[in-house]
Amino acid sequence: MNSKILTIFIFVCGPMIALAESYKLAYSINDDLCSTFKLKLESNSTEKRVNFLHWKKIPNKNVNKRIKWDDFYCYFYETSEADINNDHKSEYLLRNTGCLSGIQSHNLYIYSEDIKNKRDFFDATNKLAKIELTGSFYSLTELPKIELKGQFSGKSVYPAIGGMFNIEPFTYKEDTFISLNTKGKSSHKEDTWHIVTKYNPSNALQDQCYFKVSQ
Repeated sequence: MNSKILTIFIFVCGPMIALAESYKLAYSINDDLCSTFKLKLESNSTEKRVNFLHWKKIPNKNVNKRIKWDDFYCYFYETSEADINNDHKSEYLLRNTGCLSGIQSHNLYIYSEDIKNKRDFFDATNKLAKIELTGSFYSLTELPKIELKGQFSGKSVYPAIGGMFNIEPFTYKEDTFISLNTKGKSSHKEDTWHIVTKYNPSNALQDQCYFKVSQ
């Protein structure tokens, strides 16, 4: 085969080959949850005990006019409802999707009452909490710190994920949890991580599982 044709064939067809990801449990305080969620990650829809929330997009006309809707792929809001902080009462959730370098990323806002009909939900007084991670880092504080090299030699940090986040609340048995992951690289060599955390009534996140992701 002509070498130029072979090069073009590899260039065009190569990216279409998807490599399966594997998940290794690196930390757990809830073995039942973590083992079940690992099955969900590996089998996707075939694991029925983990149920991700359903989201409804807010029409553009109901969104604060400060937002420019140049690209609906990158900038939109969705609402859902769940007992997100596990206090036996439903909260109203607002998820913002934005983009960094054209890749979607989520932020999550939690309200004590329905905000679907509010035009200016940014200033709503009933906001309980927010999980704004886009462009920042989330440290895996239950793992050992890693030693830095080079100009930062002598310092140590927790492994972390950062940049563009997928925030996906889900229910398992009687509780609600949050799945966190990012398509970017972590601070721990070339590993990426998938995190399951739990949001409690004191407005704090308690990590339940860390999965090391590789291909």
